[in-house]
Amino acid sequence: ARLLKTSDVSPDWVDGYVMAIVVAPKMVAPGKWIEPLLGVLGNMPNEASLQRCLDIVMLRYNAANETAPNAAEMKARLDRLSGRALAAWSTGFVTVTKLFKPGWPAKPLNKDDKSVLRLLAETAEDGKDFPLLKSILPTWLERRYDLRK
Repeated sequence: ARLLKTSDVSPDWVDGYVMAIVVAPKMVAPGKWIEPLLGVLGNMPNEASLQRCLDIVMLRYNAANETAPNAAEMKARLDRLSGRALAAWSTGFVTVTKLFKPGWPAKPLNKDDKSVLRLLAETAEDGKDFPLLKSILPTWLERRYDLRK
């Protein structure tokens, strides 16, 4: 959070961003998603801060890879989020689906996928329906992760 002081995003936003990378229907190469993320995170005061930020992002990316296939663990994480934090998480997730359309093509997404993506977008916009989102998101993320493999 200290490294994000000059940024408009929160650690929850970063978690949503990396989760969307992890469960994307098609792989988004690190070289494609790291640079835009760093642009959003803002200017780091020095090289050591930039390196620390990259280290933390990779830790969060690895944590997303560990929790996405485990609906129970993901539910526990989401249950701890306030409405505002879930909205930030959802905003990070939705950012990836918009920025990396080749990783999130509409054609292979089914009705449930599109429904969850709409709920994420609504939650990102105004926090609407976040209890419903919290209840269905863990299983959906687990399924998306399994489908990607």
